[in-house]
Amino acid sequence: MIVKKVPPELMRSTYHQTGVYMEEILARNMYKDIKNMNREQMKSFLKRIYEDGYKKALEDHPASSSGPDLEKLESEISAISGIGEKRLEDIMEVIKRNV
Repeated sequence: MIVKKVPPELMRSTYHQTGVYMEEILARNMYKDIKNMNREQMKSFLKRIYEDGYKKALEDHPASSSGPDLEKLESEISAISGIGEKRLEDIMEVIKRNV
């Protein structure tokens, strides 16, 4: 069995309790295909879903893939009233250790 990407015509919009329309990505025929998958097919299917989501996240948020701009962060923190040079050094040290 080969699982294909869900074509747009099989996607249905549903009204979520938050009042937002969401795309329903698991149409009835896809559900039936998933139920009939063996272990290897399910592993391949889930890997493809993960990879597609990862690629989309990188496309949607390209700056986050490289991490925060530490120089910009330092300059903005230093502009805060009450943050002196020593406190800024301490804050930046903590940020650098955790990034």
